[in-house]
Amino acid sequence: MDYMQDIMNRKNSPVIRNGKLVTSKSDSDNHGLGMSIVLDMVRQNRGDMNYIFSGDVFKVTILLPKSEGNLKST
Repeated sequence: MDYMQDIMNRKNSPVIRNGKLVTSKSDSDNHGLGMSIVLDMVRQNRGDMNYIFSGDVFKVTILLPKSEGNLKST
């Protein structure tokens, strides 16, 4: 994998259901889609995405291959 992006943010008490991160906001119909959309895009481009929690820090790492013509747009 040739492209790597780390994104960090602070989050208290992450909510995980069925192995997936879900929104803790009360208006879940209008929130909580971002991670699944990003994951779908990463997978479409043969990449990988992982997230970890350490204390109150939430970190997402995205890995994408660099191969010419391999990246798709949605």
